[in-house]
Amino acid sequence: MYGRESIIEQAVQAVSAPSGHVSIMGTGGVGKTSLALSILHHPDAKKNVFGDLRFFISCEGAESGVIGIWRAIVPELGVTETKLERYGLAILGKLESMGPCVICLDNLETPLEAEARMTTEEARLQKNTVQSFLLDIATLENVRLVITLRGNQSPKDIRWPLRIPLKPVDVMSALAIFKDVSGKDGDADAETLVTAVDCLPLAVTLLARIAQYEETNDVLQHWNEKTVSMVKEQRGSDKLSSLEVSIQLSYDQIQSEDAKCLLRISAMLPDGARADLLDSFASHMDSRSGWSELLYLALGEQRGSSFHVLSPIRHYVMSKYPLDPQLVLLLQEHYFSFAENGNGLIHPHIWYSRVQEMGNIEYILLHALGVLTDERARLSAAAESDLDLAEGSDTLKFVRVILQTSRACFGFMRMADYINFAFNSQQLIALVTPLCRWLYNCDPERFRHLYVRCLQLLLETTTLRNTLTSAQVYDCRVKTLAVYSLCKALGQSCCIREATSTEAYICLSNCNWKKAEEVLMVGIQSATDHHDIATMREMLAKAMMNQKRYDEAIETLQLALAHYQDIQDSLGQANAYSTLASVYRYQGGNIAAEEGNLKLALAKYQWSRTPHGQSEAHLTLGICQFDQGKLAEAETNIRHALDLHVKLKDLRAQATERFLLGIICLQLSRIEDTIDYWKPIVRNEGLHISDENHAEYLERIRDLLQEKEEALKDTEGFGELAHIVRDGIFHD
Repeated sequence: MYGRESIIEQAVQAVSAPSGHVSIMGTGGVGKTSLALSILHHPDAKKNVFGDLRFFISCEGAESGVIGIWRAIVPELGVTETKLERYGLAILGKLESMGPCVICLDNLETPLEAEARMTTEEARLQKNTVQSFLLDIATLENVRLVITLRGNQSPKDIRWPLRIPLKPVDVMSALAIFKDVSGKDGDADAETLVTAVDCLPLAVTLLARIAQYEETNDVLQHWNEKTVSMVKEQRGSDKLSSLEVSIQLSYDQIQSEDAKCLLRISAMLPDGARADLLDSFASHMDSRSGWSELLYLALGEQRGSSFHVLSPIRHYVMSKYPLDPQLVLLLQEHYFSFAENGNGLIHPHIWYSRVQEMGNIEYILLHALGVLTDERARLSAAAESDLDLAEGSDTLKFVRVILQTSRACFGFMRMADYINFAFNSQQLIALVTPLCRWLYNCDPERFRHLYVRCLQLLLETTTLRNTLTSAQVYDCRVKTLAVYSLCKALGQSCCIREATSTEAYICLSNCNWKKAEEVLMVGIQSATDHHDIATMREMLAKAMMNQKRYDEAIETLQLALAHYQDIQDSLGQANAYSTLASVYRYQGGNIAAEEGNLKLALAKYQWSRTPHGQSEAHLTLGICQFDQGKLAEAETNIRHALDLHVKLKDLRAQATERFLLGIICLQLSRIEDTIDYWKPIVRNEGLHISDENHAEYLERIRDLLQEKEEALKDTEGFGELAHIVRDGIFHD
């Protein structure tokens, strides 16, 4: 029971005490049954207290209320009574005649729900109730009662010394479950997989069973495509072999339409539904009532002022019970407005308040883009030249909806760019690019304003750093520059900064420094916006640096810094300080200035809360300090960089940092630490280093060991390190 050790110990202590009844509550698949069995089979419970008098009773089939519980208990206790109406008394008599014993009633919600559905006449004929029977058991001095049930409420009128509202396990425990079941190490793909299901034990276990026969990255890909429908075993369709069945059982417990509506809304919001958002749905549901019911059923949890639903439940609800289209439009209206406000934001304190809902905005935007992509496929059934773009036509409405959605997407990406929140803009580009062509081919003069807006969106998208890979950005900028040329032929004077930056980027990528400088000088002279001027000056400095005109590059960057400071753009300042440090490094002879600017860059990245910027600044600063022999400071900074890159899942950077940290520890004669840092590199464990880079790392490590062998050969652990490296080289 990974991640449950302390809870088990606490529960065993509770049941060992007089009247030590335990109630285990939670959502489906969270591990209630497994926890109850672990308590019953714990060595202390078996040897020291109850011996063989430990009874596990499944109430899953108890569809007839208390009578169903009686029927499940009778054979387990060996009760000989044959008359159904006397089962209850016979069970109590049998329990009372025993020594200290513990009885677990698993899935108690089944008989409780069955009883709640009974008519008045059916209830009268039963005479006894589940509640009264539980109370009778709880009053027996020698009996300890353990129950499990879905939801967050224990049966009333019984004193429960220990109530356990069970939650999913932590990531490390989920990875341990995955490794134990699948037999595979918990690599980056496994961590992504268990995180995707919010570390729900049943989901992790079932996915791990699939991973016994498939590669982990293949399982992850299948999860991304199929979500909860893949998390089941072929052997059956009970709640322990299918996540769908388990979630459906919980969903069936919902009584009110308010709760169902809230669950469907929350399912579309991975960061949770905020209370102020739910107020806008007041005419469609009573969110307070629905909130209380879902908390009671453990179908969600409250985090601050938001209502959250676990990932597997979210995916299942969206698949089986999609939200009404009118309510989807309300969500889009709210989050589109929220996202568009991100366009042009440069003050961290403004956009940081939005960070908590970045996942919500992203999902709503991607959902909208998905719908538009389907609509585009339908409209494209006709030849593009035959598309009807008359006023009021479906196609023209479609174009305008795309522009509205795209505007929101760009505003969101602007925010995402500041905090390094990765948003894949490929889908947006795939929608907007054909629009430019459609509008131009149909009637460029008539649709000039729409055409220009499409073009602006396309160009602006490529100015963001974290939405595409370098190769994708380059390809997209080449295409958008061609589109810009078409617009320029129509006499449009829009997108000067975007077009200039795009052309300069292409020139810099091709090492055409002179051409980049010419383009940027023209752009700077025609620009009026401080941010645009600062951005182009920063690019200009890079062109100058690569032409070894270091003094001019420094002067240009100082001008860019002045512009960034005027508009209080902390992230712009951080980037400029970082570039300035690079100029000093290439120039040589002023390592103090390089270190000073890197420290300023790091401080600004920290203020801007940009993890990518912080990680790169820590790494570069650490290398600078290493070159000066400041090993302790270098180790601290490179260690910070490694920790950040682990969180960011940047494996390539992790390999670099492990290599550098190993060198530092080797120089400090800390061989054990060197082994810890270098072993994953030598064995290429979890870092996915290419064969070429792996061979290069091995060669450099071997050379370093040969240099240090004479001085360190008698140091404890050096022989083990050399052996590991030799094995790695031989294996490679």
